[in-house]
Amino acid sequence: MTQPQQAGPCFGAAPATVHGPNANAWTAASAAQRTWAWGVAGDLLWRLAGKRHGNCSLTVRPCRRPRMDRRWFGGDWPIGGQWMIPYIDELGLWVNACCSMCGDECSCSPLRELLLPAPVTGITSVNVDGAVLPPTAYAVYDRRRLLRTDGGRWPDCQDMTLADDAAGAFAITFTQGVPLGPSGEYALELYASELLLASIGATCRLPSRVTQLTREGVQMTILDPLSFIEAGRVGLPEVDMWLAAVNPNAQRSASRVYSPDRPAVRTRTW
Repeated sequence: MTQPQQAGPCFGAAPATVHGPNANAWTAASAAQRTWAWGVAGDLLWRLAGKRHGNCSLTVRPCRRPRMDRRWFGGDWPIGGQWMIPYIDELGLWVNACCSMCGDECSCSPLRELLLPAPVTGITSVNVDGAVLPPTAYAVYDRRRLLRTDGGRWPDCQDMTLADDAAGAFAITFTQGVPLGPSGEYALELYASELLLASIGATCRLPSRVTQLTREGVQMTILDPLSFIEAGRVGLPEVDMWLAAVNPNAQRSASRVYSPDRPAVRTRTW
């Protein structure tokens, strides 16, 4: 199935305090300055880490395959299962129909499940026909499979013109992404605080373009920051250590998997 790319970092609001050597300067700065530095640091690290980290909230309206699946399988969701039946769709393309009510290698009975854009880190709400299902009515497997566990079934169709919580609608709100973890949170805090110091003209550790410096007979050589940029790093050891751990090959975006045999979900853009 397709896995939509995150539109941007989802690291929350700038904290009032941070860890590390710049904690006092961060606390003394205004809320506007902290918000700016947090936003810039989060955007840059999100891109350098492969556009995967951060828990973003998404609301999707699951869709089913039309026509052939409804006729062959009586309206069940065409997701999962092992029985594949090829047919020609309305566009003249050969595709496979599959049954969502077939047992798999892990189940002795039919499953009612649908796939969400992975990785799913939490389910906020599941609205079915104007009612919110209790958390005991479903479970998440493999960070993408939403399984109905209360004996009910997922809706066969819905009215896309209705609001997400209206009767006749089917909407799932969940969080998606890879959590930063303790090391990632520290890297973000440190980078944001260094950007804050640079923005107010204070001494910071961000590398400059100076390559050689001679003072009082002492000559020092400083690495050109462009070498860090080309490698997808920022020039701060603590931050670069985290980037090297989570994105060693400096990938610009997360890998995506496509399959013509998997129905997609619809995510409202505006």
